[in-house]
Amino acid sequence: MEQKQTIAEIAKQMLPILEHYRVRYAILFGQFDNGTVPPNQDLQMLLDADLNDFGWVNLIEDLEDATEREVFLHPATLTSPLMIESATCLMVIYPQK
Repeated sequence: MEQKQTIAEIAKQMLPILEHYRVRYAILFGQFDNGTVPPNQDLQMLLDADLNDFGWVNLIEDLEDATEREVFLHPATLTSPLMIESATCLMVIYPQK
């Protein structure tokens, strides 16, 4: 990956995977410039889904394959609001409205 992507482009890549794993919601967060994500920047996501350990691992692998980026998932039930305080951008990418 050599160029910036918009958050909308990344969300489009992730949508079929999030649907497949029956994710209830996914929020992409981080420090993005004007809604774009620089090349080689990892993706941090707050996610709500009923998955076992293998399901989480498979979901991460599928998202990384689709986006060609390293993906870090933070289960909503285990994540403190303080974790995302420093984010300059919070974007709900699933479900889409």
